This record gives sequence, structure tokens and C-alpha cells, in this order.
Amino acid sequence: MTGMRRSEIARLKWNEVDLEDSYIHVLETKNGESRTIPLGGALLDALSNMKKDTRSEFVFNSHDGTPYSSSTSWKRTWSTTLKLAGIEKCRFHDFRHTFVSNLIVNEKEDFATVMALSGHKDISMLKRYSHTQEEAKRAAIEKLKKHLKISTMDTKAEKDLHEDNSVVVINSHKH
Repeated sequence: MTGMRRSEIARLKWNEVDLEDSYIHVLETKNGESRTIPLGGALLDALSNMKKDTRSEFVFNSHDGTPYSSSTSWKRTWSTTLKLAGIEKCRFHDFRHTFVSNLIVNEKEDFATVMALSGHKDISMLKRYSHTQEEAKRAAIEKLKKHLKISTMDTKAEKDLHEDNSVVVINSHKH
């Protein structure tokens, strides 16, 4: 729902969550550049409810109130959550990958917006996450049909053409 890195979520403090204006201000990032992520819907509701019941400065913490500070401190909670959701195998980072891929491939969002949301500094890293699916590539080619008129003509009288003595002519036309 946010595309945030696990480390950014682990370090997230309540003073960086603006529930009134519906934003998360990510101050500590992997690339050193802060960013702002809009909140909405279920995530905004969930964070609002969590805020009511917490005494910690950190948004996500263990039962004793200590923040999830290392990559292994999530392990038990993550495994339990997956079991409760009926998910057999999933890495935490898969959510980030899905976030970026869905925005680019399914929602056709522009790279600049996705980079701003995900915190990617350059487009080459973003492309690693947003591999184009075969279905999306086929759909893109299919869209071109409306711009082309394809016809064949008999060229038996011509020499040195294709083996089947035909040529394909593609004419661009506008609707």
C-alpha cells in the first residue's frame, strides 16, 4: 500500500505519520532523500486505530514496545502473519516489488510518480522491479492494430521478391 522498504517501516515513528493530512513522511531512506507518501483507505484507518493504542514513538514494535530494529526481528511476526492469511511463501520485499509492478504495468503510472513513491533514485533500479509481463507486451502490440492497415498484393510479375511472390504493405492511417 505504500511501497516502503522494510527498513523504512521498521524506523517509522509516529511524528512522521500525519493522520490529519493523510501522509507518511519518510525521513530516513536508503538513498538518503526523504519522501512523502499519501495515505488513504484501509491503511489510514488501520494507522488511526493503531495510534490510539500505542505508547511507543515507533509505529511498529514488538509486544514489549521495542522497535523492530533488525532484519531478523520481524521473522516470527512475519511467519505468523503469513500463516493467519493462508499464504505459504512470501518475502516481505515481494510487497514492494508488487507495488511498483502494479503501478507501472497494470495502472500505467508514469515512472516519475512511481520513483517518487518508491524512493528509487534512478530509473535503472526501478526497471528491475517493474519487469513487463508477457501479457502486457501482447496487449501493447494489439493496441497498434488500430493505427495500421495491412494488405497483401500479388506480385507474380515482379522478380527477386519473397519466395511466395507476395509482399506485405503496411500503411499508417489515422482514425
